[in-house]
Amino acid sequence: MCYEESPAVPPLDEIVLTSADGSTFGAYVAKPANPTGARIVLLPDVGGLRPAVGDLARRFAETGAVVIAVDYFGRTAGTGPRGEDFDNDPHVDQLRRADIIDDVRAALAHLGGDGPAYTLGFCFGGAEALQAATEDLGLTGAIAFCPWHGAIGHDPALPDDFVAGVRVPVLGLFGGEDKPVPPTVAAAFEKALAEAGKDHEIVVYPGQPHGFFEHDHFGDAGHEEAAADAFDRVKAFLARTA
Repeated sequence: MCYEESPAVPPLDEIVLTSADGSTFGAYVAKPANPTGARIVLLPDVGGLRPAVGDLARRFAETGAVVIAVDYFGRTAGTGPRGEDFDNDPHVDQLRRADIIDDVRAALAHLGGDGPAYTLGFCFGGAEALQAATEDLGLTGAIAFCPWHGAIGHDPALPDDFVAGVRVPVLGLFGGEDKPVPPTVAAAFEKALAEAGKDHEIVVYPGQPHGFFEHDHFGDAGHEEAAADAFDRVKAFLARTA
C-alpha cells in the first residue's frame, strides 16, 4: 500500500437498523476524528457486511465523513457476526434491489444531520450506489468502484443507460483489466451520463483488475498508484460537491 496508516484509526460501532418492511440488518459506523459533516453510506461488494468492510469504512472515514456500511443479508441470514468464510450464495439469490434502497434510506435516517450525503459502493454495491442516486433520497453524490450491474437475486440486470436517471454528480472508478466489468461498461456509462447532461467523472485505470482498490487496501502489490489516485479523487469529489 502506498499510504501510511492513520495515527488515529476511526472507531467502529456495530449496530442493527430496521428497514421499511420491518426487517433488521446489521451496519458498521465509522466516525471521523475531524468530521466535516459529510455522510457516506457504504455499499459492500456482493460478499456483504464482514470485518473487511468495517476496515474499509474506517478508511473512508479518514475523509472526514461519517461512514455507515450496510448489510444486504439481514432478511435471510440474520444480524449476527459473520466471517470471511460466510457462504453468501444462498442469500444473494434472494436479494431485491428495492430492499437495498430501503436499507440505504434507513441508514441515512440513522445518521441524521443535514450535511452532504453520498452513496459509495464496490462491485454490486457500486451499481447499487448509482441506482440509489436515481431515487429521491436527498443524496449529494454517488461514488462507484467497478460497478457490476448484472442480474442479482430476484432482479434482472440493469441496462447500461440506467445511470442516465441519476439525480446527483457521479464518480465512477474502473479497472482497465476488469473482467466482470470491462472498460466497455465504463464507456457505456460515460456515454449515457454525457447524453443525459449529468455531472460525472469516469476514470479507467490501465492494467487494473476488478476490485483494485480493495486489493491494495488489504496489501496486494501492484495497485498502489491506482488506489492512491482513486482515494484522492474521492476526496476531491467530496470537496467539490459538498
